[in-house]
Amino acid sequence: MENAAIPPDLFDRIYVYCTRLYATECDLRVRIENDIRSGTVRVVGPFTPYQRTVPEVYTSAEFVAVGQGLFEWRLLIPEPCFWRPESPFLYRVDFSVDAAGWTAVDVSFRIGLRHLRADKEELWLTGQLWRPKGALIQPGAEQAFTDDLDRVRGLRSSGLELLVLGVPSAELAATCSECGVGLFVLLPIAADEAESQVRRLRNEAAVLAWGLVEGVGNESELLQVTRGLDPVRPFFFLSRDWSAVVIRDRGTSVSLPVHAELPPHRLLEGSALGDLSPGHLIRVQPWGDL
Repeated sequence: MENAAIPPDLFDRIYVYCTRLYATECDLRVRIENDIRSGTVRVVGPFTPYQRTVPEVYTSAEFVAVGQGLFEWRLLIPEPCFWRPESPFLYRVDFSVDAAGWTAVDVSFRIGLRHLRADKEELWLTGQLWRPKGALIQPGAEQAFTDDLDRVRGLRSSGLELLVLGVPSAELAATCSECGVGLFVLLPIAADEAESQVRRLRNEAAVLAWGLVEGVGNESELLQVTRGLDPVRPFFFLSRDWSAVVIRDRGTSVSLPVHAELPPHRLLEGSALGDLSPGHLIRVQPWGDL
């Protein structure tokens, strides 16, 4: 649902998150940064490209102030369908708001209901043990995946569940959300650039964690910026020698070892995933490094 009156930074000001996520109920919050006069949030779903569903509709026109210039809607979603690689259920958020500087703005975007946690030295995706087969995409190799989205969908069928990469394009992030490939996003080291990317991607279902290369940039500043915009997702660190991705969450660390170096076409063919152990990653080099 598009509208010519949509401010260019509207999506950057909206944040959708869950305060409680159980099999019986999801407590969903929709937050916006602006002075609100009136507004209605409608959540429709679930949808998935693999299974037929009968979408339900949940609506709320009541919002509360949660801070200066911050307003929130609350919706309870009974018996939610979670976003997981094997069943990437999505919901659509229809947002209609009359706010300071905006008049009758209507927008729609998709979300996924899921959370990633580290506990007992394991990863848990919405309550289920998760040991993903994945790929660490070095800078310079991302374009091969953006240019061939059908191959990315095919990789999911071959067993790929996770991509660790620098900031993905909107097209790649949307494709991963649809087909069930999780994304660990390496943020820029400049705080203002990191803030811009977190705002752009924080409502994307496939984005599961934010991260940095260990020892590069001001870690405390970037953590503070990221947590202020998205307190839900965990943080990870990529070792400087590209040998491991380490997720740190609530005092627990989980390491995903990184193995062989491959050109993008080898991974896109899917042949490299067969011998990869669960919970391990393949490192994909840019063409120029081969």
